[in-house]
Amino acid sequence: MTAVLLVLPLVAILFAWLRRQRGERERAVVGRRWPQLSDARPTRGLLFLTALACALVAALKPAWGESTVAAPAPIDVMICLDVSRSMLAEDVRPNRLQRARAELNALADALGDDRIGLVAFAGEARLVVPLTRDVESFRELAEGVGTLSVRRGGTDLAAAIRTATRALTDAGSRRACILLVTDGEDHAGAGATAARISPWPTHVLALGTELGAKIPVEGGFLRDRAGNEVVTRLDPASLEALVDAGDGRLYDAGDALTEVLAEEQRTTRAGEPDRRAQRYQWPLLAAVLLWLVDLGRRRTR
Repeated sequence: MTAVLLVLPLVAILFAWLRRQRGERERAVVGRRWPQLSDARPTRGLLFLTALACALVAALKPAWGESTVAAPAPIDVMICLDVSRSMLAEDVRPNRLQRARAELNALADALGDDRIGLVAFAGEARLVVPLTRDVESFRELAEGVGTLSVRRGGTDLAAAIRTATRALTDAGSRRACILLVTDGEDHAGAGATAARISPWPTHVLALGTELGAKIPVEGGFLRDRAGNEVVTRLDPASLEALVDAGDGRLYDAGDALTEVLAEEQRTTRAGEPDRRAQRYQWPLLAAVLLWLVDLGRRRTR
């Protein structure tokens, strides 16, 4: 746009130089009568330059008025909540699972016209809440999800992504994303493969720390077969590979789920065309009228 505006002073300089050259030739031919013959030319030149300026302004396509894209398009958000026993670790207060529930409630408050759904997973995954705008029902069902919601232990991120993808497809989603809330690692890259295949971006909210924590159980802490207390640690490297494959982002315990929604809304708004009223017609009309006046003055001379 700046390059277009630079054309005007260049044309003005060129116009002044050509006028001067022409004036010198006419002075040599006409002699003393030349000043009377050239009286109208400054006005003629001013009309031409003003018309050119209006045309350049029209080329910039000026637009003003209230935009019709202030509200971002609705988004379907499918949450995949890890309910494995490691989510009871307390390196994130009060523990990983309780923190996840708090984040789900905050996200539900920020939804607006968006829809939200919930998949619970550990060693397998199941759809708990299909996509809905009923925030209160979502809250009640999400609050009841815990470590006993899925029978098989473990952390199967691929199963969670496949279940979420299937639910979004069945619901006819167009603008959607998948959000894994987990402390697990992507074993053998199966989650990354599932995220790459899914048509929607896959984000991860990683709960936990690399230092890790023990897993509380009744009477103490969870132990392995050798009798040692199990320490669950976050593996951000595998989760980073997963979001890269799924065209998503990795968030940590210091972030909020509402940031995921806000980022998706910003992306939606950035992809929308600017629908403010176009006003280029007025400077274009002014340019045409000025050129017609200039043409008329030339013909009357």
